[in-house]
Amino acid sequence: MVETPRPDAALVRSALEHLQKIALAPDLFTGALVDNVWWIASAYDASGGALLHDINAEEWATAAAFRQESIVRHSLKATRRALQNVEKDLQAPSADISASLWQLHARRYVNELQRLEAVFQTVLAGVTAREQGVVRPSSNPRRRAEHELAQRNLFEDVPQGEIVRAVARQRRRGKR
Repeated sequence: MVETPRPDAALVRSALEHLQKIALAPDLFTGALVDNVWWIASAYDASGGALLHDINAEEWATAAAFRQESIVRHSLKATRRALQNVEKDLQAPSADISASLWQLHARRYVNELQRLEAVFQTVLAGVTAREQGVVRPSSNPRRRAEHELAQRNLFEDVPQGEIVRAVARQRRRGKR
């Protein structure tokens, strides 16, 4: 996928207002997410460079609106519904594109849905942590070790090679 441009804040607010209105209708919300993801995923040719159709500022703003805290729970559920219904949602290719290009777009679509699921989970974890006043530890042993060392480094000098030992400790803790 191409790098996402930074959408206009007013367009994101407008898209968010629309999504908040349809968030109570799961099928409509999922349909909006599927349409947006497919439109962006199918915009590029096989090389990933040439645009097959334009992606306007409103579509980028809608993509950004799905990540907003107020609807991220709905976005995560919609993404999971879309991933469960990939075969149903992906219909036969139209006559104007080749089967191989359509398969590439389908793969991009599924990959983008999987990526968005991870993004929505991360945003939701942050929202939940802030609501509870607790920051959850990372599932990555290296990140936990870096955090541990950063905390220790506030009070003492950490000797060289300590990151390797800290990562090993975090991995052992994770296996328990």
